Parts: sequence; structure tokens; C-alpha cells
Amino acid sequence: MRYLRVASIPEREKSLKETVKSMRPQVDSVFVMLNGYDHVPSFLNEGEYIMLDNSTGSAAKFYDVETIKEGYIFICDDDIAYPSGYVINMIKKIHQYNGVVSLHGKTYPRPVTHFTKWSHVYRCLGNVDNDAKVDMPGTGVLAFKAGRLDIKYSDFKTGYMSDTWMCKLCYEQNVPVWAIAHKRNYLRYFPYRDTIWRRESENKFQYRTELLKSFLT
Repeated sequence: MRYLRVASIPEREKSLKETVKSMRPQVDSVFVMLNGYDHVPSFLNEGEYIMLDNSTGSAAKFYDVETIKEGYIFICDDDIAYPSGYVINMIKKIHQYNGVVSLHGKTYPRPVTHFTKWSHVYRCLGNVDNDAKVDMPGTGVLAFKAGRLDIKYSDFKTGYMSDTWMCKLCYEQNVPVWAIAHKRNYLRYFPYRDTIWRRESENKFQYRTELLKSFLT
């Protein structure tokens, strides 16, 4: 079984439609966390959504992850459309590396000095020439096999920090994380002015930095 999990906010309903449209033929299960919606988008079927209050932000995409006992889990973002063959390619990489794979990732120096002071970043919207082992995966382009990682929704203790919490889980459980090679424009991105990065940068990523320093040694 192949499971799609996405969290979305009302402002991104149009791009969410493209996300679901691109992934639906590639997976067996679609489930969308509708954060703050007052209606159900017409392109979602009964049983494919849950209405949430947005109190956990982007972490809602892991809402029921602990209930999936076997198969492959694909965590996606509501501002990206994914290419044909994306799921098959990611599954191959999961088996190749026996870990968590993503199209986006960062490595950090030791000791960590700041969340934004990474050694290298492999961008999901840029060229990544070769697969690379990383510390932190991007959770909007993430895939892993159920059971490989002991993971629960409650592990994501604060919203809008999904990447950092996933980094912590993988590091502490010694599960390798790999950024997967791909070409620029492999993904179709729908830009929005208000992003998590912009919001978090206003407080200088202080909590993320302290969390990273607490375990990434």
C-alpha cells in the first residue's frame, strides 16, 4: 500500500487540487488534513479528509502516521505537484538506502551554531546531481517505509517545525536520511507570499536552533 498524507490551509485549495491530482494515480490511499477549512473541497472523496483547527500547523500531515503499519508513506505539501513516476522512484530509493528519503535535505556542522548555518543544502526546487546523506530531510517531499521509524503524531510537539522533529527522530533512532538526485523543475511549485519560512524567520529560528543543539552532536 502507498499512502499519501498532506496538510492544507484554505488559501492553498487551488494548489492542493494539483497536489492531489498529481499523486492520486500513484497511491492507494489519499488523506488530507484540512487545517482551518470551513468546507470540503469538491475533489476530495468521503474518507479522504479530516477537518482540523490548524493548532498543529504543518505537523498535521503526520496526523495518523502511527496507524499505518505496513506499506509506504508519502508526506507531501499543498503547494507542489509531483511528477509521474515520483512514487516508484522514491520507493526504489527507500530500499536502496533502507531509510528515509526526500528531495530536500540539509547537513550541519558539529557543533551546530544556528538552524540556518548548515554545511550544505540540497534543494527540492533545484538541481541535486547525486544522492547525498543528510541530517535533516524536507518533509514536503518525504517518503519512508512504515515500521522503519518509530514515529507518532505526538512526536511533533510544535507546529511548523516538521523537518526539525523528523531530523531528531531519525538521528536518535539511527535511521539514515538521504536527499535524492533530481533536476530543477522536476516538481511544479505554486509560490505563495506567506510561507512557514518567512513566518519563522521573524523570530530568528531560535527554538529550532536550540532543539538542534540538544541532539545533533
